[in-house]
Amino acid sequence: MIFYAHNNLALGAIALLPFFVSCAGATKDLPPQKLKKFTGGIAHAQHVDLEQMMGDWIVFANIPYWAERDAYGSIERYQLDSQGRIPTEFYFRKGKPSGPVKRVRSLARVVDHKSNATWQVEFFGVIKIPYIIAEVSPEYRWALIAHPSRNLGWILSRERLSDEQYRAILTIAKERGYNPDKFQKVPESEPFDLPPRRVTSTATSHRE
Repeated sequence: MIFYAHNNLALGAIALLPFFVSCAGATKDLPPQKLKKFTGGIAHAQHVDLEQMMGDWIVFANIPYWAERDAYGSIERYQLDSQGRIPTEFYFRKGKPSGPVKRVRSLARVVDHKSNATWQVEFFGVIKIPYIIAEVSPEYRWALIAHPSRNLGWILSRERLSDEQYRAILTIAKERGYNPDKFQKVPESEPFDLPPRRVTSTATSHRE
């Protein structure tokens, strides 16, 4: 059974609103100068194929924010809708490897269609944050997601990464201005089933 975590997480989000709201911006393509400010100058992937980016990703490691600090077995799901938006669902077990499965929903929009690498993600209809695909592997097997503060960051993968792969991605994060020591591997959990995807896309799910 999946419990929907909107209400409790929304209360926590409102407490951090001053941190996020400064990152809010329009959802249309941003002109170059505003885009640079929006991303904090972080270098991003040259081009992202949105269809290949869709599906289910393991959150292998992160610089955790309040909603992730007690999460196990985290999964991020991207889906592309008919309007070009990206409804996103974040699933995890709460508190322990066998804890209840929670879900947090958000909505992403691309703000730089030249690269497709810069998104604006909206939570609870209030909070909007930059979401920068700093790097993605050619086969879309892993991705490094950045935030201009460099106090948030995510390493996503289609399957568990080897230590060598993980170190290589941390090296890229360091090149983007991150302190790699801040990243933490997300603890694994007992397996859980995800509901069927609701948005039709030609991309296939990569959950292993």
